[in-house]
Formats: sequence, structure tokens, C-alpha cells
Amino acid sequence: MRTTSCARLAHEAVEDRGCHLFTVLGVAGVGKSRLVDEFVAGVGDAAAVATGRCLAYGSGITYWPVAEALRSGIVSAEVADADQPELGLAALLRGEPDAERLGAAVGSLLGMSAGTHDQEELFWAVREAFEAMARRRPLVLVLDDIHWGEPTFLDLVEHIADWTRDAPILLIAMARLELLEARPLWGNGRRRATTVRLEALSESLDHRVAQALAPGPIDDATYAEAYRMAGIFNFDIPAMHSNGKYEAKQTS
Repeated sequence: MRTTSCARLAHEAVEDRGCHLFTVLGVAGVGKSRLVDEFVAGVGDAAAVATGRCLAYGSGITYWPVAEALRSGIVSAEVADADQPELGLAALLRGEPDAERLGAAVGSLLGMSAGTHDQEELFWAVREAFEAMARRRPLVLVLDDIHWGEPTFLDLVEHIADWTRDAPILLIAMARLELLEARPLWGNGRRRATTVRLEALSESLDHRVAQALAPGPIDDATYAEAYRMAGIFNFDIPAMHSNGKYEAKQTS
């Protein structure tokens, strides 16, 4: 089970007190999100979870997923005053070297300050902030749709993976195969990096899996329509059941 692989890598990150980059590649609808969601749901209180998603379009979105992850991570790490972003950030960084400088750089990404900072400063500050979270409790950092990420954002992800020290972080990056067009050597040469590629099942095998998971029979016509809509791993089998029968219902 690939979720077992995630758990093993999380354990290794805790043992090494470093960052392990785990990349999940696959076409749309193959089940990347479901795999990661299942793992994250099983983490429980053993780790904090920070999540961010790249946007397909827009201006000024280079650091958008990082800002999302910082906000959610501050809450998940149970930092004091996490419901008030400025106070939560200050509590997270309290006691860190250069806390004021860190707060100014990270705060600029979170819209808390109007200061400008160069790329090197922002990379350093973001990594230090995630390290501060992970020193409180092991951190699972999930970044989705990174194939849409700007080159600077991808550089930042690699920076976190390469330079994190004394902080257990499992960095899960989800992407379509287009990521390898922009970064053909993604993950290569890193001691703590693993990449898995999810492949779609054949329709006949998918059907057998669906029937095995379902509490009742799914007629061929309904299954064929659901498979056409999304593929078995992009719809919820129990949610298809209503009034004693199954109906094709796509889920997000």
C-alpha cells in the first residue's frame, strides 16, 4: 500500500530530523489526492499538517500555496493565538534566532506587512517558519498541483527539501506528469527523495475493485457512466448509493 510508504517516510523524517520529499505523479483523476488524503487522515495527532495548492492562473500567485500552507500549519501546530494570524505567527517564531526579521519576511507573504524582501530572504524565512512548526511537532507539508507552480515556487520547494535541518518534515508534492517537462530531474540526486507514479487501472479491473468496495451490486450502465465521468478513484462509491440503488455522482 502506498499509504504505508508515506508512513515509512514520515517515520524516517522523524528519525533523521530532516525533510523527506515525497512526490506523487499521475494524470488527472488517477487518485493522487485520495491517496494523500487517506494518509493525512491517519496521521491524527502524531503530526501537524500544512496544506497549500497551486493555482492554474492569476497574477501574483508565486507564493500563494506557501501562504496557504503557513496559515494552515500555524493552526495545525496548535500555536498559541493561531486564530489571530499576526499573534499566531509571533508565537510560532518566539525564541527563534532572528525572530523579528523572520516575522517581517513571512508576514509580507501573509499580507501582514508591506515590506519587500528579495528571493533569498523569502526562501530562508519560509524554510525557517516550517522548521519552527516541525520542531514543535513533526510536520506533514502537502503541496498540491505543483505542475502549475511558478519556477520560483518550484525552486523554493527544492530549497526546503535540500536545506531543512533539525526539523522532521515530510514534504508531499502532488503533480501531473507535466511537472517533468518543466523539471525533468525533479527529485533526482537527493538522498531523502522518493517519487511514485500512479497508473490508472483498466476499466475492467476498476469495475472489479468498485464491486468489491460497494455494499451492493452496481449495474454496468451506472458504472460505465461513472468511469466515463472521472475514473473509479475520483468518485465516492458509498456516496453513489441512494434509494437502494447506485447513481453516477462525481465528487471533488
